[in-house]
Amino acid sequence: MSPEVEILGAYFPGWLLAAIMGIVGSAVSNVALAKLGLHSELIAPILVYACLAFIWAAIFWMFLFN
Repeated sequence: MSPEVEILGAYFPGWLLAAIMGIVGSAVSNVALAKLGLHSELIAPILVYACLAFIWAAIFWMFLFN
């Protein structure tokens, strides 16, 4: 069973919270890469941001539930 997190009295599965934080982390990475001027250098930006979302979700999962 995956861990559950209580938010405002409701219980959510931990993977859902990690996935949301991964998407947020990917959006922040998008802004950072755009400000650095590296967004135009990406060959497949959709693939890069999907992988970044997975990496941020995995990092969040490790720090929160490890």
